[in-house]
Amino acid sequence: MIALLGILWVLYLAECFVSWHPGDWIFRPGPTGGMRGADAPDITFLDGRFGFAWTSLLPGATSHIASGGSLDRRRTRLRLGRMRTDTAWLRILSTGLFVLVMAVFPALVVTERLLSSLLAFVSVLVLAWAGTLGALFAAHRRVHGSGPKIETWLVLALSPLSLIRAPHVVSMRALDDIHPVAAADALCENEEFLRIARLWHFDCPELRPAIRRLATRRGLLQHLTAPPSNTEPGVSRFCERCHATFREGATNCADCEDVTLTPLPSAALGESGAAAAAARE
Repeated sequence: MIALLGILWVLYLAECFVSWHPGDWIFRPGPTGGMRGADAPDITFLDGRFGFAWTSLLPGATSHIASGGSLDRRRTRLRLGRMRTDTAWLRILSTGLFVLVMAVFPALVVTERLLSSLLAFVSVLVLAWAGTLGALFAAHRRVHGSGPKIETWLVLALSPLSLIRAPHVVSMRALDDIHPVAAADALCENEEFLRIARLWHFDCPELRPAIRRLATRRGLLQHLTAPPSNTEPGVSRFCERCHATFREGATNCADCEDVTLTPLPSAALGESGAAAAAARE
């Protein structure tokens, strides 16, 4: 029986992955809090033809994929606010279903009380199942303007493990037309927003004015292009794209393709001071 419970959890964890397509940025809860963005899948198959990205363990901690071009700050924030309101009941009910299936059911099995509590458990489970399914249709219509596709809701209706993930079904692609930097502005803390904004600021010169406006609204414009603080001994160069720092002798960023490293101002001052001292001697 313990093995069956293990299989139950493995199947549920598989439901926590979503398909990833080139150009997608997925925003999901980070391990230490706050939302984190990722532009690559966590798992790939068949030489990268199929990719899957982790979302989150809990159904209420929804994730979002942004892959569009809109950098409208107000539009993004309004949509997120409405989505959170429109999916509130769905997140509550799916969380209840999660507790029933993934916590209460294993506890009844382990304590050998399942048979004695079977009628009560099944009754509550059916109510939670029906309530979550109904909330899915209502939330999907409010967020997307129509109900889910028949193949989607049939899978969810037949599998409680899939139905637990219903909030992600509604929210995952609701930001498809939003640019990743705008999504980061609405979802992420300052450090993560700057990390993502710097990548796009470097890669897409045509988007720099809009990205700078977003950074200005957050009071971070001076940090967007400012070099990192040189706090490590021996560190003298940095990547303008990702702000990784490197020691003397490195010429190209190890993570960003074809990006030449730039001397840190503090390191350049130190080198010029050392050169001047050597000349005086």
